Amino acid sequence: MNAKTPFFLLLGMCFSFSVVLAIMLAMAPHPSFPKRRPAAGALRPAPAEPAPAPRRERAAPETSPRPEPAPAKRFDLTPSAIASQEIDQVKKELRQQITALKQDRDRLLDNLARQLKTLPAAEAAVQVEDLDDEAAILVLQRLPLDRRQAVLQRLEADRAARLSRGLRALATTSSP
Repeated sequence: MNAKTPFFLLLGMCFSFSVVLAIMLAMAPHPSFPKRRPAAGALRPAPAEPAPAPRRERAAPETSPRPEPAPAKRFDLTPSAIASQEIDQVKKELRQQITALKQDRDRLLDNLARQLKTLPAAEAAVQVEDLDDEAAILVLQRLPLDRRQAVLQRLEADRAARLSRGLRALATTSSP
């Protein structure tokens, strides 16, 4: 394939597009032409322009009161009884789903905590590093205090401090 071939192909495509565009424009009606032409025998003379009306002097503005605008229409936005029942049903279903999800989460966290108890502290710290702060706090809360301290000592200092603060905050909110 010659190096000039793609150039000629592109040039030919542009030329053919220009030809098609020119034909389309030539066939389209021009917007300045009238839509309907009167019949040949239907030409009528233009009516004579009426004489201008005599000028009146402006009178002082009237002080009649303006009409009051119509009051805004108020809509009752309280839900109907059926809509209220549907909303309550949806809320109930959502609460049930949230409860089920929390139970699943707690089961998973308990399993993870059991597994971390069997691992050496260094390996447990590696596993905790992969968790986000919230999950790590919830897992560390399930570990015995000595095991928790051993894992926290092997974490990065900033992360260990954040997790310790989270554990303290969780302990203060969950204690009676």
